[in-house]
Amino acid sequence: MAGVIKLAALNSLVEVFWEDITSHVNVELREVKPAPCRSFGVIVKKSDKFVVIATSIFEREKGEKEIEGDFLAIPTGTIRECRQIKP
Repeated sequence: MAGVIKLAALNSLVEVFWEDITSHVNVELREVKPAPCRSFGVIVKKSDKFVVIATSIFEREKGEKEIEGDFLAIPTGTIRECRQIKP
C-alpha cells in the first residue's frame, strides 16, 4: 500500500518526523497549517492507529511488569518518517 510508513521494531530507539495539530486565532487562512515535529524515544507500543514512544523510562523494582515513564502517542497518519537510531 502506497504511503504507509514503516516503523522500527518494538524497543528500538527512533527519531520520528510527524505533523502536529495546531490551533489558530485571528490569523489569515494562508498561515494555517500543521506544525512539523521531530521526536526521539524508544518504541514501546504499536497499533494501526498510533505508535507510543517513551522519552523516559523510570527504573522499576525487579519483577514489576508494567513500565512507567514519559510517553508520546503519535497518530500513525501524522507520521512522515521514522528512522531507527543505531547505537
